[in-house]
Amino acid sequence: MDKFEYSDLYKFLVSAGIVLIGLAVLLPWFYLKESFDLFVETKKILLLPKEAQIVINGRQSFISDLYTIIPYVSIALILFGVISIVYGLCKWFKKQSDIDVRDLLTTQKLKNEVKDMTSEEVAIKNQNEFTEAANVNSDPDQSTTTTTTIAPTKDEFISNYVQIEQFFINRLTSLYQNKYTIRANVNVLHSEYTRNAQFDLVLGSLSSEKPDVIFEFKYFPKGVLKSTVISLMKDLDHRSLTYTSRVKINIKSILIIVLTDEKFNEARFVSLKNDIELKKLFKEIIFMNRNILVDFINLNQLDNLTAEYFDKLINY
Repeated sequence: MDKFEYSDLYKFLVSAGIVLIGLAVLLPWFYLKESFDLFVETKKILLLPKEAQIVINGRQSFISDLYTIIPYVSIALILFGVISIVYGLCKWFKKQSDIDVRDLLTTQKLKNEVKDMTSEEVAIKNQNEFTEAANVNSDPDQSTTTTTTIAPTKDEFISNYVQIEQFFINRLTSLYQNKYTIRANVNVLHSEYTRNAQFDLVLGSLSSEKPDVIFEFKYFPKGVLKSTVISLMKDLDHRSLTYTSRVKINIKSILIIVLTDEKFNEARFVSLKNDIELKKLFKEIIFMNRNILVDFINLNQLDNLTAEYFDKLINY
């Protein structure tokens, strides 16, 4: 252990115990390593000024007295170190067992209140995604686009959307399957005050202290409007209420909007993220102890998304 652990009292006691035992070993070694002027010949001392003789004689006398108590100091340090470690570990293990029980209850709650969507529900969700994308009538950058975007048919859109969604599910699963419980296309059951909420992907943290991460994937081949982004954020935030009330209050929500190459304008999306209205909405959501991150991705660049990119998303 290379430093004190301050995050928990009992971890600190264990750290302090290890340090005390280390000092108990180092103290005799340091004492034996140094000569402390003990090997200076008397005739050489007599040649020194009187003040130097007084200092050397005093130092030799002090070291001689210290020699008799060094073993007792080391023994005391070892005893205090062992006591600190044993006491800290006992309390630490007890606290950890309580945390394990709490995590087990959280996991059981997740199993009871989060259900996989049926094939019929997934089909309806895909239909709704097509309707939502089709309702975006125009893109503000359309005048600057040299090519005309032909809207995909319903079957083409759903096929593309499913492939995009599956890409993210596979990639996130491969990256985080050892850190999260990963479930795709889930339905969180409603409470008295909330409705059922469906989510594309949920990364359930294995620790009660770390937030769960909710992913929502959108595909807009015709482009996306600011009003659409605002609507998506509000809807995701509203559905997140169900998750926080039924499963876990500590969550992060990430909205990923995928666009075709001819509709992807990075400069515009940077500007959109800095839009006053969107920033105000972000602050309101964060003020309510919920976090939402929105990112825009070029469809042609999906394969270039790195592990660092997803780490940055999850740890924002």
